[in-house]
Amino acid sequence: MDGQLHRGDRVTSSATGDEWDINEIGILSPEMTPTGELFTGQVGYVLTGMKDTRAARVGDTWHTVKRPVQALPGFREPKAMVFAGT
Repeated sequence: MDGQLHRGDRVTSSATGDEWDINEIGILSPEMTPTGELFTGQVGYVLTGMKDTRAARVGDTWHTVKRPVQALPGFREPKAMVFAGT
């Protein structure tokens, strides 16, 4: 909601507590354009060394390790569902 991220910052997931270093960060305009930093209100991307996609959760709050914040309200673990039509 407020703040900034920079290349090299260490970020953590509020849902899992896992930590990663930001390897690349930039804006989407409409292609991925590396900027080295991302500020409040910008639509961007963050590349980390995440090895397991299960660590990325839709709606999770990420923050820098040095500046912890409370997770945004409303986050719930996704439930696996199967839909079938016959």
